[in-house]
Amino acid sequence: MAAIGYHGSYVRFKTQEQEKAVAFLGLDNAVGDHYEIRTKYEEGERTDWIVNAFDVEMGELDPKFADTLDLIRAKGWNVEAVLSFVAFQEARGDEPGYYWGEVAVVAWDSRYDKAFETFIDKLDKSLGDGIRPDIKLGSKALEALVDAQGDYLPSGRVPLPKKKKGMAFVKTERSANEKLAAQARKGNKGCLAASWIFVIALVCVIAYAIYRFSGVF
Repeated sequence: MAAIGYHGSYVRFKTQEQEKAVAFLGLDNAVGDHYEIRTKYEEGERTDWIVNAFDVEMGELDPKFADTLDLIRAKGWNVEAVLSFVAFQEARGDEPGYYWGEVAVVAWDSRYDKAFETFIDKLDKSLGDGIRPDIKLGSKALEALVDAQGDYLPSGRVPLPKKKKGMAFVKTERSANEKLAAQARKGNKGCLAASWIFVIALVCVIAYAIYRFSGVF
């Protein structure tokens, strides 16, 4: 942990519950979306979860991150997670298939709140565009960020993990419809309407295709 009031890293999560995993395919969990980190204790066992804007626990964070998270909280820093990508791993042996991915976890001293609100917005847009900035910032980069009032992104990039057998990327950037939905959640009613029009149009196209080629209707 750098002694500059900041932490940034990409942290892996895993989702094996089918009902929650399927939600990653919808508009409520897009690359670039913000997540709360929630800690739970059940029967003496600790788990840390990413929780989306609709208060749904979407995935369990890598247990190796727990000590870092505890230190961040002990310092009283603000912390936010931003979805970086979602992938699927096919079943292997006795282990069932599961969804997994990474979130960009950013924590900062509250003295930098104004700058980091802007920085997080730039980060989520970058991730939504499929660009993964290197968020491990040293003292000089942090000074540049604060001096720019958060209007800053590091030039370094972090590549996606290499694909392995049975693995497929599900989401690595925001789709056009997810971008509309994100704007709608920020209060842009025009984007909300456009998003629903897109969904309705898609349903109509699928229905017509079924009618045209199978004569179901």
